[in-house]
Amino acid sequence: MDKVIIDEIPFVLDVNLLVNSLRLQNNPSAIDTVTKLATDAMRIGRPKALYKIALAKYPDEDVVEIDAILLHSRLLKNNLGKSDIVLPFLCTCGTEMEEWSQQFTDIVQKYWVNTIQDFALGSAIHALETSIKQRYQPRNLSAMNPGSLTDWPIQEQQNLFHLFGDDAVKIGVTLTEGLMMKPLKSMSGIFFASDEGFVNCQLCPLEKCPGRRAPYQKSLAHSADHKECDA
Repeated sequence: MDKVIIDEIPFVLDVNLLVNSLRLQNNPSAIDTVTKLATDAMRIGRPKALYKIALAKYPDEDVVEIDAILLHSRLLKNNLGKSDIVLPFLCTCGTEMEEWSQQFTDIVQKYWVNTIQDFALGSAIHALETSIKQRYQPRNLSAMNPGSLTDWPIQEQQNLFHLFGDDAVKIGVTLTEGLMMKPLKSMSGIFFASDEGFVNCQLCPLEKCPGRRAPYQKSLAHSADHKECDA
């Protein structure tokens, strides 16, 4: 598999957007603190991402084979739609920001810092999607993530990580025994081209999810076995 590692991703925070997302517009003291946190985060933050260009095979109705690794999901297989080329990906806010976040003990500041980490992960996702679109110019870029839907459970995370091998460690991401990624603000999955376009959010009814990337589609959700996503 060919691979692309993106480890020089600019992290520029729109402080006004951050303040608005935290609903602090009428709290000057909090705005001052958040502005300082944002400044520190932009200095420290090093979001990173990687993806691989791989060939997919379909040995069974609920199995996708990539580089001799088997992924078990009927929905994944159906969504890939016999696509030959798929792009397993991994992105993260970065170990630098994860370590920086550990110093905060105040519950409010921890929430603010957690939101800043979400923005850092968003920067990594944006850089990832931009790189894929520039290199391969796919039609609608779709994605699925293990652990977000019942049909592709969190246990499949380990199989996906086998595809990344040592490259995951190169961007600072590891998988715990409980199948959680470290840093916590990381995302894994598979990008693929689709005429219709698909992301897990279309099957997830959790309205106020901060990571929502597409509206919930009730009719589509009823056609698949699903649960609320792990935002």
